[in-house]
Amino acid sequence: MKYLNKIFLFLVVIIFSACGTGTTEEISDDRFDMWEYMTATVNYEVEYAVYENGERTDYYSETHKMFKDVYKRESSSGLTTLSLHKRDILMKEPSRDVTVERYVQIGDNNVFRSESTKNCKLEHFYKDFENKGKHYNNVLMVSCLSKSGVEQEFYYGYNEGIVSIYENDHGSKKEWVKVSERSIP
Repeated sequence: MKYLNKIFLFLVVIIFSACGTGTTEEISDDRFDMWEYMTATVNYEVEYAVYENGERTDYYSETHKMFKDVYKRESSSGLTTLSLHKRDILMKEPSRDVTVERYVQIGDNNVFRSESTKNCKLEHFYKDFENKGKHYNNVLMVSCLSKSGVEQEFYYGYNEGIVSIYENDHGSKKEWVKVSERSIP
């Protein structure tokens, strides 16, 4: 009988140790890490085509660099810095600071929070995303409404950053679409 009790106790210990205790820090499979979508794993320069009301009017270039838990995007508009924290990302833009919820799932509201933003919602995950003839894989779409009524959609590619932005400013429509990139040291 003692032998059977020892075997039973041994099996119980094996089962519980294999299952683990779990913590509140675990992220479920249906959540996305925005850091992995807002940043790239390599340094590169990217060019965006700019469209106004459907017509290509200009281009826009940015330099992207990763420094451990800090990511920097620099363009003629200034420097944007993303700082990684445990539960959120602080995005310092030239004109404002934005707090980004790090772990999100489809349907979450207030994904981006700033004084100028009313609400930003994680709307969609696209396995394949195409815009203006450019094709991307694994893209998240965040829709935002500013307090002034401007509608924006941000499309983030996995380990790529922004692949497209759409903006409707009271009937004036503007898009930025990633058209090329090249690695830099």
